[in-house]
Amino acid sequence: MKDASEAPRFDVRTVRTREQIELAALEIFAELGFEGASTRQIAARAGVKQQLLSYHYKNKLGLWKATADRLFGACRERFEQRLAGLEGVDEATQTRLLLKEYLVFCSENPELARFMMQVGATPSERLSWLYEHHTRGLLELVANRIGPTRKALGLADADVHHLTYLLMGASAMFSQRAEYEMVAGQKVDDPDVVARFADLVVEMLLGGPEGVG
Repeated sequence: MKDASEAPRFDVRTVRTREQIELAALEIFAELGFEGASTRQIAARAGVKQQLLSYHYKNKLGLWKATADRLFGACRERFEQRLAGLEGVDEATQTRLLLKEYLVFCSENPELARFMMQVGATPSERLSWLYEHHTRGLLELVANRIGPTRKALGLADADVHHLTYLLMGASAMFSQRAEYEMVAGQKVDDPDVVARFADLVVEMLLGGPEGVG
């Protein structure tokens, strides 16, 4: 009979294996899209046997969904942690810092923009699933803050969806890392570069620190 103390170690190994697979899957899905990716490629990138993917996820769609859960769950957690630390801070400052946090997250996770470019280009059941489970909540969170904050700051009225996609489009600097670094001669993940870029994007969306454009 196995010692009960072995169970936690098994669970830890399982968690680590799933993380390894899902991180590899994110890279492949972001590079090749769902149709272009294969479980064989993902297993090779993760350094595991292909049978493990079927064991943990049943099929490629199950793995794609688990990968999306991990990616957007991490993004949502960052937002929640940031907001929890801003209790009592005025709404305009909260919004500025929240938008900056999104851009920092994109700099650390450039696969986010690449993943969305793959799935968001054409209608599909996967896009609908992603919207219902993840992106609708995140998009609404951002839109529901940008609009009222701009109004409170006395800025010109603008379509909140356009503003939201301007923010998301800014993440291209991180997803197109090779091109940016070739053109700008700067490391795109340099903390100073990220901070200055985030400040610039937020200023374009919400005006200067005092709400002055």
